[in-house]
Amino acid sequence: MLDDVERRALDDIEGRLAAEDPRWVLAFDAQQARLPTDRPPWMHHLLVGGAVLMGTLALIMLVAGIPSLTALFALSAAGFVWIVHRPSRSDGSRITETPRDPG
Repeated sequence: MLDDVERRALDDIEGRLAAEDPRWVLAFDAQQARLPTDRPPWMHHLLVGGAVLMGTLALIMLVAGIPSLTALFALSAAGFVWIVHRPSRSDGSRITETPRDPG
């Protein structure tokens, strides 16, 4: 979090940039409007369920003494957790765009 001094400095810089080139700032505003949207609840539940299932299978394989399957299921669980926390977009695309010059 920014403290009050940092927030005022940031607001000042943003104001100067907006005054200097409004179209450049609008490009960032448009980019901000396209930021992630939430996944549907059913997809979130499905991903969390997959992570729990993979974690459970990893524990079972650990107890059974099968290290290769333990690693496979543990990595799968980690992948599900990563996907749950990864931002998504409603159109399914990844967030990798860089702001474009509107001019």
